[in-house]
Amino acid sequence: MKLEVLLQALQPGVTVRINGEREVTPDTGVNYEYLVPEGMLEQKVTSLKLWIEPVDPGIRLMLDVKVADEPGDRFMTLDDLFVPLDLEDEAEIHITRGTDKLGHASPSHIRDRLSNSTLESIVRSIRAELDPMWELLLHVDVA
Repeated sequence: MKLEVLLQALQPGVTVRINGEREVTPDTGVNYEYLVPEGMLEQKVTSLKLWIEPVDPGIRLMLDVKVADEPGDRFMTLDDLFVPLDLEDEAEIHITRGTDKLGHASPSHIRDRLSNSTLESIVRSIRAELDPMWELLLHVDVA
């Protein structure tokens, strides 16, 4: 998947650090061409790491993204998201299609719990949050 596709799928609430240097905070209606050079938006995402970073005061959700200097796909399947995703095993991933819940599990077990057709579904949105117990949740909605 290309970086622009990932950024467009992300819901507000996560700060994205690209290749360890450029930080972008996705927001509804943002045109990423003004925040990230167009050449970088076309590059392929090779690594995703979601984690909690302490800030003064409080915390923020961070997504470290690495991109390679090669073209990325213009869409993202669920499997495309899971392959480069690095997420602590205490986290939980919830997969939905509209209002239908397709499954949820820890990062190490989620792919085993979903059918191949679900893994090939196009990702529409990604939202990360902390639940009341301070556990990281990743919500992914597919078409």
